[in-house]
Amino acid sequence: MTPSLRAAALMSAAGDLLGLRDFGDPAFREPFEKLVEAVDSAGTLDATWAAAFDADMTRLLCTRLAIAAAFAEHPEIADEELDDPIVITGLARTGTTKLHRALAVVPDFQRLLLWQALFPTPWGPPGPGPDPRIAVTEQQLAVLREQHPDMMAVHPVEATEPEEEVLLLQLSFRTVGTPWVCHGYSFIDWVVQQDQTPAYADLKRALQYLQWQDGGRRGRPWVLKAPIHLHALETLLKTFPRATVVHCHRDPQQVVPSSAHMQEIFHRAYGADHVPLEQIGRNVLLSAQSWDANIEQRARVDAAQVLDVDYAETCSDVSAVVARILRSRGTEPAPALLAAITAWERSHPPGRTGAPDYTLDRYGLTPHQVDEAFAAYRAFVSGPDSPLRRG
Repeated sequence: MTPSLRAAALMSAAGDLLGLRDFGDPAFREPFEKLVEAVDSAGTLDATWAAAFDADMTRLLCTRLAIAAAFAEHPEIADEELDDPIVITGLARTGTTKLHRALAVVPDFQRLLLWQALFPTPWGPPGPGPDPRIAVTEQQLAVLREQHPDMMAVHPVEATEPEEEVLLLQLSFRTVGTPWVCHGYSFIDWVVQQDQTPAYADLKRALQYLQWQDGGRRGRPWVLKAPIHLHALETLLKTFPRATVVHCHRDPQQVVPSSAHMQEIFHRAYGADHVPLEQIGRNVLLSAQSWDANIEQRARVDAAQVLDVDYAETCSDVSAVVARILRSRGTEPAPALLAAITAWERSHPPGRTGAPDYTLDRYGLTPHQVDEAFAAYRAFVSGPDSPLRRG
């Protein structure tokens, strides 16, 4: 079966499940076909993993169908205003998750919880008990904890805790943020060259839909986080024109081996043991290009909308970082709020999931290669005009 026919078959099956046919913006079709082609042609999925891939694609396609149907039935969803989120970005392993979850302590923010990100659309009328999507998410996490404890250690998650909106960006099939690219590396080369505008349009619609389900904005901006935003700063700010974008920084010599270690764990969890460690290292080194793109774009955006935070700040006193972010938006944080964030930080100490054990040479890399790849970034953060000095 050709990639286009196979993709069409998956779309047809999703449509049959819901009795719907409108997937919304057709811009998702080409990247969806490309992803299916890359994963299938790699030939690395056994029957069990092939079924898992099809099930995940069906989940995403069904979500697209349900969101499109909701907008058609309730056009007022498109009027939901959400143009001023706080968006945390930076390379993986730079403190983005800690800062995101600390900000989520602030009660006036909307948070994207893991179960909502996986299953944004209700499975039926609200019932008297807990939402069944939470139970299903918890069941899936229980399996992961049992079968892949190292993955849950490197990035602990809970069904009812905040998670990255990359899970919503996956609805566009226009992102390297899907774990299935470890079975279809050729997809990365194609998708990183593509315009991300349709992906961010899909993200906005999904957030509008979730906000509408939750009773509307009610004065609550979103707090979001994803490393993938780093290379798409202009597109992000065109989609959310009053956003505050927080950039997290850390020495690439520490970031690269830590990121490679995490990718290795995720590759194993998704049955991609065949990928050489040197390939993982090369892939992580390409993340320098995200900073190259970001630096070039920053010259064209409003500097007042961008804050820079060093990893050491986030590690040592995250409540002070949160306070700086809130003040940049004209809000003076209450002492009780800062105390709550400090209490949260104490209950989530670094290293509670185990000591790290990773080196550059495990992934075929040298310190010189890292310095060379991140030369522009190093000059950007160490020069007299460094954004960290201004911060």
